[in-house]
This record gives sequence, C-alpha cells and structure tokens, in this order.
Amino acid sequence: MLRLVGAEALTVVVVGGLLGALVAGLDLAGMWSALGLLSVWTPVEVPWTALGAALGACAALAVVSAVVPAGLALRRGAVELAGARE
Repeated sequence: MLRLVGAEALTVVVVGGLLGALVAGLDLAGMWSALGLLSVWTPVEVPWTALGAALGACAALAVVSAVVPAGLALRRGAVELAGARE
C-alpha cells in the first residue's frame, strides 16, 4: 500500500516536471526568436544540474510527505479513524 502512495507521489512530480519543462521551453523559444528578430543570436543554455537537483528535492519531499502520513494512518484501525465506537 505504501509503495503505491510513493509511486503516486513520484508520478505527480514527474508529470509536473515535464509540464514545467514544456512551458519553460516554449517561453525560451519565444524569447530566442524575439531576440533573433533584433539580430541578437545567443545560445539557449539550460542549467541541467540545477534542474535535476530541484526535481530530486521535490521528489524526495513529495514521497516523504505522502508516505509518512499514509503509514501513520495505516497503523490504526478504520473504525478508530472514523471515530466510531464498538
């Protein structure tokens, strides 16, 4: 059960990272072409190390933030969590 929670957290981070990279790429392409219209040709440099570190930190934080509460919730019975008494 906790593996599924961790996998879901990682899936959210990966999808968010891909969508963020897509939006940033489109933005950089627009700025690069606008600078080209002004005859300013410059290479687009992406800081892959910083992006990887940020994505790794987000993944670690997401997994811990999802698995720890789920693990604590699974330690108790469903009736106890619902507040019902037998």
